Order: sequence, then C-alpha cells, then structure tokens
Amino acid sequence: MQSSDQAPKPRQIPGMTLVSTALVGPACGALITSVDELFQEREPNGVLTWFQAGKMKSIAVEWNACSVTVRQEGSAPKALYLGEGGQLVQFDGQAFLDLPSVSARGLAGPLRSIRTVGARCTLAVGTALQVYRSDDWVDWRSEAIPLLPGVQAVDLGLESLAHFSEDEVYAVGWEGLLCQRSKGEWQRIDSPTNCDLFDIACASDGVAYAVGDQGTVIRGRGSVWTAIEHGDTEEKLWGVACLDGRVFIASMNLLYELVGENLVPVEPPDDEVFPSSVYRLTAAGSTLWSAGMKELFEFDGSRWTPLLSFFGAE
Repeated sequence: MQSSDQAPKPRQIPGMTLVSTALVGPACGALITSVDELFQEREPNGVLTWFQAGKMKSIAVEWNACSVTVRQEGSAPKALYLGEGGQLVQFDGQAFLDLPSVSARGLAGPLRSIRTVGARCTLAVGTALQVYRSDDWVDWRSEAIPLLPGVQAVDLGLESLAHFSEDEVYAVGWEGLLCQRSKGEWQRIDSPTNCDLFDIACASDGVAYAVGDQGTVIRGRGSVWTAIEHGDTEEKLWGVACLDGRVFIASMNLLYELVGENLVPVEPPDDEVFPSSVYRLTAAGSTLWSAGMKELFEFDGSRWTPLLSFFGAE
C-alpha cells in the first residue's frame, strides 16, 4: 500500500502527445492524443480514450482528432470526439461508435472545437466561421455568424466556445473575433483586442474570460468586454478554466491564477508534485485538469495529482 506522504505515480504512456480533454469529475473524463511518430511523418492520426479511475479504453483513428466533449445522460456520461474534417466518434460508456460526419456547407476548413452547451445542445466550430449545432449528435445543421463589410469568412476562424446557458454562448477566434449566440442567433461583439484568441471560459462570478496571443486576457459579458492590462507576460495563453471562483490561465510553460488585474504564477507545492508543462485547462465541479503536451494532472483546489505521463522512460 502506498504511504500517504508518497507522491502518486502517473500511468506511463511514452510516444504520445495530448491534444484535447473533457472532464466529467475526479479521475474521469475523455481525452485525445496523437502518436508522435505518425505526427512527425505527417500521417493523420488520433487516439480516442475514455479515462476512469486509472483505467483506459482507447481506439485509434486515421484522421486528425482535434476536440472532445462530454454529456451526462442519466447516470452515464457519454463522450463525443471530433475530427478536423468533421469525423465523429461517440463513447457510450461501454464502446466506441462511429457516427455520421458533420457535413460542411459552403466554405470549409478544419474544425477546431466541440462543446456541449446545454442538456442536449452541442456546438462545433472551426475555420471559415463554421458553426454546427446538434441535439442528438447525428443530425447537424449549420448556423451563420454575420460578416462585417469587406470581410470574407475564409479569413476568419473560431477556436473555442463556452456558455452560461444554452441561450448564452460565447465563441472566440482569430484577430480578436468575439461572438455571442442568443436564442439560436449569432451576433458579432466589439472586441477590445485584435490578437488571436484561443480559449474562453464562463466563471461563477457571471463573467467570461478569454485568452490568446501576446498575453491577451479579456473579460466581459454581453456586449461589454474589456482587456486586462496585466503586463505580466507576452506569451501565448492557450487555456483558461474557472474553479470554485478562481480563474486559472495557461501558457505552454506556466500556469497562472488571475488575481485582480494580475497574472500570478501558481507555485509548486512543497512535495513538488506539479505539472512541468501546461497547455489546455478544463474544469467541472470542483475538479480541474491541466493537460500539458506530455502529462495530465488533476487539481482539487488544494492538491495536484498526476494522472498520465507521456514522457519517454527515464
């Protein structure tokens, strides 16, 4: 039996890189990895995994998997994995099932993100201002985002989305693109930045936070958004998640907490069990996952637990 003062050991899976995660609760969620060797050979690939209590179920696919979301149905959560070309695979708690692909209409390009934004509603977004909505993960319909005069959809892309409710969804993307979905209709919002935005999260304080290039952090709700002039970093900020009233933000190298107007680096605990790299963040309930390129950590608000390591054997 492992002693209580001994740091837990993560499961070792060398030769893989984390791409996306979706969290259900403590030690439970879905994740996408890519095979390093295939990536280096520019071969489309993905490994779709359901992770629960240290056990994993996985399948490999021959397309670039880019994002995953989860939805609770009864007592069993389900996961939906998205490919850049609209491919879809569902995990129903027991097995993986291929679903009909999202069919692009008009301009097409890689899809980037998928999120469940209500009890049934799921949205997928991507380049060329693509937005698709489904209530059953089978039938998808496109939704339109208004274009400004002289701007072409092919020059714009959406990277991520978050929601307060099914009727209040926000999406962010290239060149400060900021959009709101209300009652099934999308509108453009004046953005306080022209930097690319990569992620967004809706916090319990009723404010949404988005992060992006050159250390950009913006916050707001509805039509009113402001930039946080923290001056603490000009790194690309890739991830943001909200946990129990706290806002965490990740670059490739550091994990920050937004305290007032400042980005404060999160300090490793005394036992030194702490992510050595970060990238994407996701939160559910009182649990946060930090997905670095080569490691997955879980945070319960006070303690970090390593779940998976993709580093090579030492």
